[in-house]
Amino acid sequence: MFSSKHQKCMLLTHGECDFDFFSQSVLNSGIRLLHFPVIKINEIVNKLFPFSSISELNKFDIIILTSVNASKIFISKINDARFDLSKLTPVFAAVGERTSEFCKKNKINISISPKSDFSGEGLFDELKKINLLNKNILIPCSKLSRTFLPDKLKESGAFVEVVHTYDIDLPDKNIIDEASNLIKIYPPDVYMFTSPSTFCNFVKILKIDDVKTYFSASAIAAIGKVTKEAIENFGVEVKIVPEFSTVDELIKVSERFLLEN
Repeated sequence: MFSSKHQKCMLLTHGECDFDFFSQSVLNSGIRLLHFPVIKINEIVNKLFPFSSISELNKFDIIILTSVNASKIFISKINDARFDLSKLTPVFAAVGERTSEFCKKNKINISISPKSDFSGEGLFDELKKINLLNKNILIPCSKLSRTFLPDKLKESGAFVEVVHTYDIDLPDKNIIDEASNLIKIYPPDVYMFTSPSTFCNFVKILKIDDVKTYFSASAIAAIGKVTKEAIENFGVEVKIVPEFSTVDELIKVSERFLLEN
């Protein structure tokens, strides 16, 4: 399937929180791994955090943190307001492993998280095990966040307040230029996408008109079913999806795919 005459290469797309620049490394298997940040985080500063006291936050029963970016900005606003984290009474829930780990490092204990399906659907499966009727739930998130979770929580009788704390944009031009050049030098055999936004931004950055043709000589990997469905809506086949929706698992299964093909 893939030529053995060149060093095999995988491209990982992600947000700028993971890498501040386009970088590359070589895995133990000899496969080259390119890191490509395709998302720039823009904090929404005006009326970002409409809570003036710890008691206003404590009116919530549950606070859901949907990503590392959402967690970073939430914690930043807590610190800016000089709120004492130890006095927060809501239960915290997180969508993914990396979000949970980040929160724990910043003294936020995550009580509810998915066991394997690290998505809004997976988190809702855990949340619906408790009585959600009349629960007050806060979700600080991106302006582009899916409405699945708040919609399902409302259907279950919860009162949900969504606060858009950040928006996403394309990375700076120097990153885009360097990325475009390296992709020409090391054409990826596998493209790994960590969210629907990473796929859409990648297409925008490289100004790809015919996505089916562009990706036809490579394999596409998606971190989970939501990303897979979003990519396939463009008519592009997704061949690789890890059992567990984490970046580490995405890299592992993509590497295994290349070694076997």
